[in-house]
Amino acid sequence: MFEVTVSGDLQAQFQELRDILSSASTEAILRDVGRVVGEEVISLIGEYPPASGNELPLYYTRVDAKGRSYKSKFKSLRQQRRVFALIREGKVPYRRTGTLGKSLTWDIESSSAERVVVVVGTNIPYGPLVYDEERQSHYHRGTWTPIQVTIRDNLPALAEVAGAELARHIREQMMGHS
Repeated sequence: MFEVTVSGDLQAQFQELRDILSSASTEAILRDVGRVVGEEVISLIGEYPPASGNELPLYYTRVDAKGRSYKSKFKSLRQQRRVFALIREGKVPYRRTGTLGKSLTWDIESSSAERVVVVVGTNIPYGPLVYDEERQSHYHRGTWTPIQVTIRDNLPALAEVAGAELARHIREQMMGHS
């Protein structure tokens, strides 16, 4: 989890605004800030990297019918059969569809008058194998940047985006309460 915070004058101005507005109004402002930050994270993830062209490493240890261990590119006989079926159907080499990139989304997990929690990710079952820092498959490491790395590397920029959106709301509200 990462925290994007605003500080200094902006934080003091927001505190003044919280004293004027209802909790519901303040929460609505923070939800709007969260929306802008969530959209910014999605835009930072960017385009698919070029295909690595890496060969799959001989990574899995399997056991044959006689109990002997051997290395395989396939986790199981079932997976091996499925890959060869796809080859017979003409579906290999794999063509990128963009489905994973289109599935990237953000949502507000929780909010209050003091903070908003935004989550970013994908609901595609294999998404974590590509985009999650801890669960990324060996094949994708070094080619695909995990979402957590994108966020961590861009925390100052995300704080600026959050601050600009919050400042916009503060200006709007102060004009309305003058």
